[in-house]
Amino acid sequence: CTPGGCACDSGTTLDTNTGSCVLLPGAPTSLKESFEAAILPTLWATISGGSTSGSPTLVTGLSMYFTQATTRRLVTVDLDTRNATFMEFTLFLGNLYSSYSQVVFAFSTD
Repeated sequence: CTPGGCACDSGTTLDTNTGSCVLLPGAPTSLKESFEAAILPTLWATISGGSTSGSPTLVTGLSMYFTQATTRRLVTVDLDTRNATFMEFTLFLGNLYSSYSQVVFAFSTD
């Protein structure tokens, strides 16, 4: 936001009482993904550098497998996490040849 106003992301709207962006009603409140079916655009906003093709099993089901030499990104659609009690995921980094990777896990409840 700037003094001139806010530009809200897709899936949010400006609350005129507070002057901040808030989620529109109906945002998902949970996400559980085994990557065994087609990737749903209702769950994932951005996928780059990865696919489920050739993916190994990490815990159960398939996985998102990043092999491309580009920015690797998996971004959910906006989730309503205001009442979330936990966030959990399984992550395997590196391979036999390299273990250098950077991971950013970011979330906000507003």
